[in-house]
Amino acid sequence: MQLYYSKPVLEAGRKSMRCTYISDLHLEFKALRDPLPEGDILILAGDITLAKCLDPKPTESKEIKLRDSTLAFFDEAREKFDHVLYISGNHEPYHFDIEETPKAIRKYIEGIIYLDDDLAEIDGVTFIGATLWTDMDNENRRAILEISERINDFKIVSRGRDKFTPMDAVAKFRKSSTYIADAVSKLEGKPVVVVTHHAPSPLGLNEKECGNLLDGAFASDLHDLMEQNPNITNWVFGHTHVRKTFQIGDTTCRANCRGYDTVSWNNTNEANGFDADTWFEI
Repeated sequence: MQLYYSKPVLEAGRKSMRCTYISDLHLEFKALRDPLPEGDILILAGDITLAKCLDPKPTESKEIKLRDSTLAFFDEAREKFDHVLYISGNHEPYHFDIEETPKAIRKYIEGIIYLDDDLAEIDGVTFIGATLWTDMDNENRRAILEISERINDFKIVSRGRDKFTPMDAVAKFRKSSTYIADAVSKLEGKPVVVVTHHAPSPLGLNEKECGNLLDGAFASDLHDLMEQNPNITNWVFGHTHVRKTFQIGDTTCRANCRGYDTVSWNNTNEANGFDADTWFEI
């Protein structure tokens, strides 16, 4: 039996909030070209920086430079927005321990709301955040083998003394997806915005690169979760290096990824239409 919950009801007379959303800035490669806009809430849907850089050794000049640019970015974000919401992507734990990543971010980046299978309520709207790894195409063995051989996540991210594996990612996906479903079910009739790094639908894949076994490392199918919970008004994601919007039930899925920012021969931004001044109101 499927349960369908009522649509969210916002308080009468409540002022709407402007939620700016960006992801995949990859500050380890290049700083933002333009200043951030201003708004009520800034949603950072992962792959902003590397946790490893936040506490560099004195001899690590590259990491020190990235730390300084990272902290400068968050200083600007706090100055221009009332609230800054941040979740980790798959890159934050690169060359680092995945279990230590949230601790490092919380310790060294102050004045933000960092969500890791967690939620925050702001002016009557609940924001639920998680990296939300993937189920590897529903634990497809061929996909897992291909992904383990070709995706850097499973070569340079550690988990204790071991390498982080695709099945570790599946376990984290199960934990996060269960957390999101349980949290949403307790908020019947109340507006919810979910923020994840990995896409909650194959519709979020990058059309330029999808259609192969690696798709399972980028998206999972959570259509049922959205269709059964119309109080999920928006689902913000990243990872696939696209800028797109699509609808699943009553949920608007949104991505605004910068990606690996490069400039083409005609001086256009090749980051798939990324625009730092992309927002929705709730």
